[in-house]
Amino acid sequence: LVFANVALADIIEVGIADDNDDAEQHLVDDPRMDLGSSDLEIPYEDGGVPPTDIQAVGVRYALDIPKGSVIASASIVLQADKADKDGTLEPVNVIIRGELSPDAAQFGGSDTDITDRPTTEAFVAWSIPPYTEIGQREQSPDLSAIIQEVVNQDGWTAGNGLVLVIVDDPDNPSTGLRETEAG
Repeated sequence: LVFANVALADIIEVGIADDNDDAEQHLVDDPRMDLGSSDLEIPYEDGGVPPTDIQAVGVRYALDIPKGSVIASASIVLQADKADKDGTLEPVNVIIRGELSPDAAQFGGSDTDITDRPTTEAFVAWSIPPYTEIGQREQSPDLSAIIQEVVNQDGWTAGNGLVLVIVDDPDNPSTGLRETEAG
């Protein structure tokens, strides 16, 4: 997560700190959580035409941002883990929301841990460019409205957890997938 904080005049980069800070939630057929994977497939687990095993992806960051800070810009950067999986060149369109919690917990627990979390009103649609080489990095559109909604909550303090939830865009469904490095 990369963001600019106007109040602190800083640009801050935050990574995934722990294996339970990123997860995949399989949504159909065999609903379950996948924790500690070496990669995150967005929004399908399995390649092919069409891809199968749709899932939601969650990523958690500990943010050292004081309550009410003005977030000038924010984005996540995904790094390609594979560029040759079936579906890698097909369109991937996702929606990103934040968990509406002043201190989001790590992933675990129930089979629907990602989708059971309350989410922000703010969201961003992102058409993730095709992965053509391993290590390729793609930056999301600005997520500052999502981050701002979270850090403005009562109970938010510096060091709390922020979760971003990434799901297929129901208004513009994906026909491919992106296999991304996990934390």
